[in-house]
Amino acid sequence: SETNDNILTRPERVLLPFQDFAQLYGDWDLENSNSEEVETVIEEIGSDSFACLSGPVGLRNVGNSCFANSVLQCLLHIEPFANYFLKSRHSEPASGAKGKRSSRGEWCPLSHTEQLVQSYYQHDKKVFSPRSFLLHIEDIGKHFCFGDQEDAHDFLVELLDSIQEALVVDAIGSKAAAKRLKREDPRSQETTLIWQIFGGHTRGEVNCDCGYVSKTFQGFLTLELQIPHGIRSLEGALEAFTQGEELSGDNQYKCDSCKQWRDAEQRTVVDIAPNVLMIALKRFSYFGFGKITTHVAFPETLDLAPYMAEDATDQDETEYSLYAVIVHISPFSSAGHYISFVRRGSQWFKCDDSSITAVSEKTVMSQNVYMLLYQRDVVKDHTSKGTKKVSKKQEEENEEAEASTSGSADTGNEDTREREEAEEEEEEGE
Repeated sequence: SETNDNILTRPERVLLPFQDFAQLYGDWDLENSNSEEVETVIEEIGSDSFACLSGPVGLRNVGNSCFANSVLQCLLHIEPFANYFLKSRHSEPASGAKGKRSSRGEWCPLSHTEQLVQSYYQHDKKVFSPRSFLLHIEDIGKHFCFGDQEDAHDFLVELLDSIQEALVVDAIGSKAAAKRLKREDPRSQETTLIWQIFGGHTRGEVNCDCGYVSKTFQGFLTLELQIPHGIRSLEGALEAFTQGEELSGDNQYKCDSCKQWRDAEQRTVVDIAPNVLMIALKRFSYFGFGKITTHVAFPETLDLAPYMAEDATDQDETEYSLYAVIVHISPFSSAGHYISFVRRGSQWFKCDDSSITAVSEKTVMSQNVYMLLYQRDVVKDHTSKGTKKVSKKQEEENEEAEASTSGSADTGNEDTREREEAEEEEEEGE
């Protein structure tokens, strides 16, 4: 969602309470939770929880599916994502929701993702086939075709979007109600599982010479970064992303406040940092087969603070730890092979379709990556972030109150002037 009214509004409705979301993490502080609720969660997840798996299971290549396998390995090892589907959360209808499940053969992002996650975690062999899930790839994205090589980032975006849309409908009860919510309170859609894991916001700022600052907020699930010439590190790419640009000469800014064409500076910064930060490096060209092969170094730990607004909505504890990367092996963008590296505890694993190999951290840090996934060291509640929305009725009442105050002030000024004039006339008469 995008807002350009200089404020980021607070969601009026929360579809997945943060208390429930936080309990999807195995190391959640039990003192902050109701003990009965915690026991219920543990009982429902049981032995098939995220913690029961010591390492990744290989994913069989079912026909140019390495792009999907690399993405699925990353998602399957995100603790709240895995635990949500392991405990069949969407099978329990929210208040007022229909809670309908898919018919046999009918595509349902939630049911099929649940089947995938549960089958993966309950699998007792070294290799698992995602064929039944990927047969629906055309339902995930209309431009996808089973058996074709696709872009890993594109697949990730489409998959998360399809799950996100289904989560909103599942919580609200119908597509019509979900559309109405999107129109009336778009921020409420950003309180689902997907947004609480991956969702963040950037803030576009334009600082006019007159002193006015225009702000536009844009939500994101993945942060896409250019690789400018000469940039050799992730920090350098982030600095370039947040670097200011002068608007002057023929490129002056028409200010919304002073209504004049003025010199200004525009920049983009992070306003809300996600709990899992997914970064995609823009290596591929959309107008040919070229690929930017520049090696971009990346840190094991990352602090987003230098790339956030000084008065950001989300300011504290912005440190992250690397937990997964995706690598595209090829000098060309139109072909190649995808692999991923995933961390379980302190051990890194190379996931190359069916092959799973334990590797050193040094091996991971030497990769020429396409995507990086960082997990925030402290899980944050974004469902309460933002400024409370003022209703139209309240706005009208505020305007009336201001007008009344202004009118009273004008009346008071007129009375004062009349008294002063009377006093002056008396003095002249004397």
